[in-house]
Parts: sequence; C-alpha cells; structure tokens
Amino acid sequence: MERHSLATWSDFMIQFVRSFTQNALTIIPSLYLVDYLRPAFKNASILSVSMRIVLLLMFAAAVSTALVTLSMINFGWLTYDSRTFVLNIVLNTVLAGGFTTVFLLYFFA
Repeated sequence: MERHSLATWSDFMIQFVRSFTQNALTIIPSLYLVDYLRPAFKNASILSVSMRIVLLLMFAAAVSTALVTLSMINFGWLTYDSRTFVLNIVLNTVLAGGFTTVFLLYFFA
C-alpha cells in the first residue's frame, strides 16, 4: 500500500479493502482451477505445468485488477485515466507473474 499518499483513516480503509479484495479475487479462483486441473497436470512435464500456473495467475491478476479498479471508479473513489488504468493492470500482472515464478522456483528447486 502507498502509505505516504494515505491522508486519512478512510483512505487507508479504502486501500486496505481494495488490496484484500484484489488478492482474494486473484488467488482463490486460481487455486480452485489448479486443483480442478490436477488430473490433466499429472501427465504433463513440470515446466509446462509451471508455465500454465504462472499464466493462470497472471490472467487472474489482470482480471481482478480490472474489476477492482472499475469498481472503485464506479464508487467514485478513483477518477478514470486510461493510461493509469492500463499501467496499473500491466504492473500488477507482471508483479503477480514474478512472485508466482519465484514461489515455484523456491518449491521446485
């Protein structure tokens, strides 16, 4: 969270709820899909399964970021700027892919 841009308690709560919702919308559906696709992953190689998991979490991060940002714009907590909107989605997608890759390297190495 950007702690220097949070001036009031309500700003903190809005950002906290946004982060919690975005993380929940990213991780929970992805883990359910990975568990559902486990029989298909059994016959595949470790590298292909890892790439599919990274792509799945990156896609979930992009969708959840877009949904949460559009919801915040709809509530009036953010103003719409197309460059900021796209940059936010791309940055969160790359960060989710990077953290997922590091997580998989830690547990598979």
